Amino acid sequence: MSIQHAISQLSALITKIEDHTGTSAIQVPKQQKQSKIVSPKIELPPLITAFSKCEIRVSQIVECTRVDYSDKLLVCKLKVSETEIRDFAAGVGPWYSPEELLNKKIVTILNLKARPMAEGRIISQAMLFAGSSADHSVVKLCFPDQSIPVGTRVLPEGYTELPEAEGQPKKNFDKVLDVLKSKNREMTMDGVRLLANGKSISVNVEDGFSLG
Repeated sequence: MSIQHAISQLSALITKIEDHTGTSAIQVPKQQKQSKIVSPKIELPPLITAFSKCEIRVSQIVECTRVDYSDKLLVCKLKVSETEIRDFAAGVGPWYSPEELLNKKIVTILNLKARPMAEGRIISQAMLFAGSSADHSVVKLCFPDQSIPVGTRVLPEGYTELPEAEGQPKKNFDKVLDVLKSKNREMTMDGVRLLANGKSISVNVEDGFSLG
């Protein structure tokens, strides 16, 4: 039997099978659809969610001067990243000299609305954190380890990252401020230490002082 004759017989057999069954005798396996992998959404505790809306980072004071129009204000230039310098003012003049703060790294929130100070003479584009007594007779700044890079994000202990802060924190910042307290001369939120690069943030005041 020739090859051509054998092929012809096989083709006729396939045609008979298809006529009898109504389906193709040669089944091509269908490629299975790959199911889309969806990462589970991680639900954060409400306070941590509020904190994540606040862009709290290590910044460095690169200029600091007193001004003749205010006894309290120190007017500064604040390095908030390797590429950004902001205007900044803080009412800590009675407790710190410009020389004490020059080149110091401090803890700041960077996504609050810029605030006019001293009747608009200066627009402050950040806010620092300090511990203060109820009568404001004692004020001490919160200082990170001075070796930590500018721009490092401050995080609650137990978290290595959080969603990026977007827009202004609005009421979320108020929720955070309510529970920012000193404990063991460290910056804490609702009893949990706040860290920069895994290191605690010092504030030289007694336990229970409000931080803001």
